[in-house]
Amino acid sequence: MTDEEETGPNDELPIEMQADIDYGEYDSDEMEPPDWITDLDREILALLGNLQIILTPAVIAKNIDRSRSSVSRRLSTLEAGGLVEKPERGHYQISSEGYARMTREVPVEPPDGYEDKNWIAWKILTPEELDELEENGRISN
Repeated sequence: MTDEEETGPNDELPIEMQADIDYGEYDSDEMEPPDWITDLDREILALLGNLQIILTPAVIAKNIDRSRSSVSRRLSTLEAGGLVEKPERGHYQISSEGYARMTREVPVEPPDGYEDKNWIAWKILTPEELDELEENGRISN
């Protein structure tokens, strides 16, 4: 194989432009956020989902400027609802189901030098954004 054949389509992209979202057995197109999701839940999930790392409640609270106790309570609820998981005691990450339920594909402008490709991003949408997309016929509930 030549070097050209060994590289995949995203190999020449900067690291920050590459994404590898693992939905596991879940289909993002068929799943909606639960009706019990709060704004704080969305902030927590956005942080965990965008960084794709494992964080403690204290670090999450510091980064979203919320109280640690509020974040801890909501993490327990999110864990019970299957949207986050604890890989070890006191540490949380977004689950495959959490990604599938909370992210939606949205069109974005391509980065400089990549105008010949169609680009999308995955975003955790607010209730207002979900309503707007539904009203415009972009998604259905």
